[in-house]
Amino acid sequence: CLWVNTIAITPDGKRFVSGAGDSKIHFWDLETRQAVREPFACHNQSCVNALNYSRDGTLLASGGGDRLINIWNVATMTQVGKTFEGHSETIKAVVFSLDAEKLVSGSNDNSVRIWNVKTSEQIHLIDWHTYWINCISLAPDGKRFVTAVGDTLVRIWDLETGQGVGEILQGHSSWVRNAVYTPDGKFIISASDDSTLRLWDSQAS
Repeated sequence: CLWVNTIAITPDGKRFVSGAGDSKIHFWDLETRQAVREPFACHNQSCVNALNYSRDGTLLASGGGDRLINIWNVATMTQVGKTFEGHSETIKAVVFSLDAEKLVSGSNDNSVRIWNVKTSEQIHLIDWHTYWINCISLAPDGKRFVTAVGDTLVRIWDLETGQGVGEILQGHSSWVRNAVYTPDGKFIISASDDSTLRLWDSQAS
């Protein structure tokens, strides 16, 4: 399946999906490590770069090298609603809100966008960053999310307003590849091409 770009685990922890350079979503059983259905072709023969399940596991969001985002019914793998259009470069991250009413996306066009899942319409455009968005992670309480970016910065955002929250998290000297909240939401851990991991107070203001 060529290179593998992204993985998402089902909320029940029994299965996972992978997105690859063959423009397909692959479905796997976590215990047997075997494929559980045929690979699903999507994104116009471009790479599948981002995948995320809704909290109840019924929806799967995918983002690709075709600059588009789709929502799929997991049971039938039929598209739900319209394709999300707006990004001008490849999609690198997609994350559902806890209630699956919103979707946050990040792209190589340096922007983060917040979408209405039911209407496929853009709610907020965040164009603050100056380089590729590598990762988006939702806080455990679902109120905020964090971005990890090629501009060496980590930033916390309010999901409802699309506004930055607290201090800009500065310290890395190279691309930030990943950033995640701890389960209690008190801290953020980031990973960078500068060969360091950093622990941040997510409540700092």
